[in-house]
Amino acid sequence: MADLWNGLATTDGGQAHRAIWGLANRPAEALPYLKTKLKPVPEINGARFAAIIENLDSDLFATREQATKDLHDLGEAVEPALRNLVDKSPSLEVKRRAKSVLDQIAGPLISPQRMQSVRAIEALEHMGASDAQALLRELTRGAAEARSTREAIAALERLKKH
Repeated sequence: MADLWNGLATTDGGQAHRAIWGLANRPAEALPYLKTKLKPVPEINGARFAAIIENLDSDLFATREQATKDLHDLGEAVEPALRNLVDKSPSLEVKRRAKSVLDQIAGPLISPQRMQSVRAIEALEHMGASDAQALLRELTRGAAEARSTREAIAALERLKKH
């Protein structure tokens, strides 16, 4: 299972396709494994997010750098808030740093981990079994802004049509 999981993160389309179907065709093995790997994206703590944003404009370079790293680590769940920050922040430094993080987490180049998650959701959709749908429903409880949450919702909607 680990090889198939790792195959979901590759940039090689053929290998990724084989990994998706390798998982989808082995639900008895794949579902318990995917349950350990896929978790709902947590909602962002508003107070923590506000503190990080405040630190983006710190007088200390190291504090600004740490805040930038912290934002990046929060990932896709902060995307809408970062877009708002880029549009409305009076500080050029905050705008620049927020845009940099936004470009990394929401840009056209998807991280291997994000692609892995999206492809695993596709494998669950292809399984279609009730256990696979239960895991998809669990993933829909993640942060509404997160791509994996939206992908799980879309997968369940497509399954309803069949």
